[in-house]
Amino acid sequence: MTVPAASHADTRKYLLERVEEAAVVQLYADGFDELGFYEALSEYLSGLSGAVPFRLVARLDPDLQRWRSRQDAMLFRLVQEALLNARKHARARNLSVAFERQEGGIALSVEDDGCGFDTRTIPLGHYGLLTMRERAEVSGGTFHVSSERGRGTRITVRFPLEAPAT
Repeated sequence: MTVPAASHADTRKYLLERVEEAAVVQLYADGFDELGFYEALSEYLSGLSGAVPFRLVARLDPDLQRWRSRQDAMLFRLVQEALLNARKHARARNLSVAFERQEGGIALSVEDDGCGFDTRTIPLGHYGLLTMRERAEVSGGTFHVSSERGRGTRITVRFPLEAPAT
């Protein structure tokens, strides 16, 4: 099977997006020691609210406000990737981000009401979900995607309440 080469414009757009994302990740990662994931996520989502093509709802458990982990930057990056995917592909009207205690640990989920997709057939060149899964699992968490055409997508990452050091 031959995979067509990306055009120069596509490659340039992809690289510019990655540079922009890296700058944002670094900006927020620098504040994690001081703010923690909860506050950084809250500020990030508040800042995005009028800049995304969907209604954005944050459900952040206030009991987790002081939760700190070495996974903070990775979790933040997962949220960014999930929102980027929703923005590019979902055509959603509503999207929610939840950070809460669940089943003896913490759960971070991003859910939209967009077009959904068949999780068994992810197109070549779409590595966001694979990267998110690898990041979560390498950090000691679990990663789950549920999606169905016409019914939206839900991405959930779970960690023990005391996330292991990496």
